[in-house]
Amino acid sequence: MGTDVRYVVVTDGASGSDDPTMTRERLAGVRELEQRAAAKELGVTDVEFLGYSDGYLGSTIPARRAVAAAIRRARPELIITLDPSIRWTAAGYINHPDHRAVGDRVASTRLWDTTLIDEGLEPWDVAEVWFTGSEAAT
Repeated sequence: MGTDVRYVVVTDGASGSDDPTMTRERLAGVRELEQRAAAKELGVTDVEFLGYSDGYLGSTIPARRAVAAAIRRARPELIITLDPSIRWTAAGYINHPDHRAVGDRVASTRLWDTTLIDEGLEPWDVAEVWFTGSEAAT
């Protein structure tokens, strides 16, 4: 339909296996290949991997800065992200701490880090932010 869709993948997916023979390094590579293949199938124009360790994403300044920089590079009209306010879904699943942290990182980036301006990344206000996984527990 002519919409330019881009992905920013914040963590490397290296924690997502129950296979005792799987290593974090190998799984991170598998997850990146899977993401690229899915993006290609869906017509996503760009996938940016920030490379934070899966399961270890915290509320850090570097992570906040990396997400802000990605938003400023892409200059999106709309961001679809994970809902940081939900801890448990109606189906009884926990909202992973990394997922909540990503949702938190998408907060306004207007004048937060002026060093990004020095790098040529001007402030950008997103017109809309949509949250996924927003079902309230019942």
